[in-house]
Amino acid sequence: PSHDTRAKAIARTETTNASNAGIYEAYRQSGIVTEVQWFTAMDERVCYACNAMHGKTIELDATFFDAGDEVTMGYTKEGKAIRQTIEKDMYWPPLHVNCRCVPSAVTKEI
Repeated sequence: PSHDTRAKAIARTETTNASNAGIYEAYRQSGIVTEVQWFTAMDERVCYACNAMHGKTIELDATFFDAGDEVTMGYTKEGKAIRQTIEKDMYWPPLHVNCRCVPSAVTKEI
């Protein structure tokens, strides 16, 4: 990819991360959010790994992935797993460059 394409992908990913971090912090401060659910765009562009994560629900302040975890991102034509090592604890998406996933709130009964 060109430098321009790569720069846009990085900017898009960092913007998604910052937005999702803000959403997550709002959940923490709300007092009514008890769990967080991984939510994908649910379209043909959702990758293998994010599709597998769709709907996964964890307790607020738990992690979807811990640093050092390995995630299967897909498979080669030969059937070999394409793996990615998680670099830091993940409390919210994005999982990869150009990821469009978001955290979704699960609230306690009132």
